[in-house]
Amino acid sequence: LANFTEGFKTAPFGRFFINSAVIAIVSTIMILFSSISVGYGFAQFNFRGKKLLFSLVIIALVMPFQALMIPLFIGTSRVGLTNTHLGIIIPSGISAFGIFMMRQFLSNIPKELIDAALIDGCSQFAAFRKVVLPISKAPLATLAAISFLGVWNNYQWPLMVVQELNMFTLPLGLTSFRGSHTTNFGYIFACSFLA
Repeated sequence: LANFTEGFKTAPFGRFFINSAVIAIVSTIMILFSSISVGYGFAQFNFRGKKLLFSLVIIALVMPFQALMIPLFIGTSRVGLTNTHLGIIIPSGISAFGIFMMRQFLSNIPKELIDAALIDGCSQFAAFRKVVLPISKAPLATLAAISFLGVWNNYQWPLMVVQELNMFTLPLGLTSFRGSHTTNFGYIFACSFLA
């Protein structure tokens, strides 16, 4: 138990936890909102360039993050978002996987349900809110869990954007136990367990 108490004394793990929680919650909400909105647009509407735009979503889905991290960092630093929570949150706020997942689910909703709501006098937004959202609770919950865990455990992007210790997330904070000559694995394992 000494590893837990001593580990929390050596670094501000309460702050790391708050940073991780804020970033993960806000990013997850943004991912849910953008995924259901864009997925609904792809599933229910026909517009020019729809196949091309969805092809770009698929390309973004299969592209590794390492291919995107330098342009993302340059853009983030140019707008002055390095060393901020927004610098971590905004690039995480849209998920190609989430858009693909919601599009696949929403394309299976019968158009008759939405047409019935429109005939009853609902606008497109009201039909989306009253018909589509209640049906989509299960895939949204699944996407929320996947997205939250992905953002919570993200190490690479916060490592690039954040330099100050009080802005670290939990995965970054665990590296504070690594010294130049020794590493206290007891502290790392105790804090990893709680993280």
